Parts: sequence; structure tokens; C-alpha cells
Amino acid sequence: LFAKRLFPSSTIPTDSGGLQSTSVRGDSNFMMPKPVVDTAGALTSNNCNVNTTGYIYAFETNFEINIKEIHINVNAVVTAGTIDIAIYSADGQKKEMEITTGNIAAGGIITTSVSNIKLSAGLHYCVAVPNGTTDISLYGYNRSTNMALNNPTGQPVLAGTLTVSAGTPPQTFNPVSDITAGFGNLMLLFRLDN
Repeated sequence: LFAKRLFPSSTIPTDSGGLQSTSVRGDSNFMMPKPVVDTAGALTSNNCNVNTTGYIYAFETNFEINIKEIHINVNAVVTAGTIDIAIYSADGQKKEMEITTGNIAAGGIITTSVSNIKLSAGLHYCVAVPNGTTDISLYGYNRSTNMALNNPTGQPVLAGTLTVSAGTPPQTFNPVSDITAGFGNLMLLFRLDN
């Protein structure tokens, strides 16, 4: 997790006992969340081109952020179009944010405004869904071949795909039963800014 923290007058927040706080609220102006699953370190490029597939993975934030922009990095475009990006609570029962990008017609950084959404510290899921005939490749995290802990029996799946209505991230999902575990799917690289 890459982030910049800002503290007034260079003071670090402390708890009631004077200890340095490990749960800081609203103090970040940007973050780049990373998957909780094992990754190989280098970035990769993955297709985002099936509008009935949600490309999903779990990520963790260790502090709260007010989101005003989200940025993604497009590698290549076969067919221009838009994608939806949604962020959910750890249990999949609350959609915390959903945006639709502008038309993506070329590679590069794509920035989308967000209506000042507050994302809490903790575990979340990110889902990317292409709209219509959109066929693009996006930069994401490269999965390690050591993914055995991605989906122990009866436990939440941490990375894979969801079956969705065309171009529509679901309102809710069950991370135990609705995610199909996968090794070669998009785990979207994104940046959040305040």
C-alpha cells in the first residue's frame, strides 16, 4: 500500500494513552491499494472485454480516505468504450462506490471524478466491468503462481471473476459462493486521490 499521510504541525496522532495511533482517520490525500493475495511484484496487462464478467479482487486499506478521483492505467484499446469500477465492503453486502469512466479510446492514464466518497480502513473488494463492446487491456497486479490460499473451501475467494448482468456491477455479492477463483484475470491497478 503506497500512501502519503498528512499531519497538522508535524504531529503524529496518539491514542488516549499517548501511544502512536495505528488507526488514523481522514489523513491521507492519496493511496494505491494492493491485493491481499500473493502477487509476483511486477505489473502486468490484462484484458477487460467481457461485459458479463466482473473482474474482482480483495484489497486492504489501513486508514480512511475521502475519494474525489480514481485513476487507472490503460495499456491498449481494441474497441473504445467505458468501464464501471465498484468498491464493496468485505462481506460484499454494501456497494461503497461505483463510477463509470469516460470513453476510453487510447492508452494512458484515465481519471474519473468521484463524489467525495469516504472509504473506511479495512478490507474491501474492487470490481471492474466493461460496458457494451469495450475491449481494452488495463494494467494490473501480476498474480503469483502461489495462489493456493486464494480460496480455501468455505472461505471468501480473494481474487477471480463474478458473473454479472451486462455492463452492471452487482448491488451485492457473496464472496464465498459468487466469485469464481482464477489465476489469469485482471486485478486492476488503481489510485485514489482526495
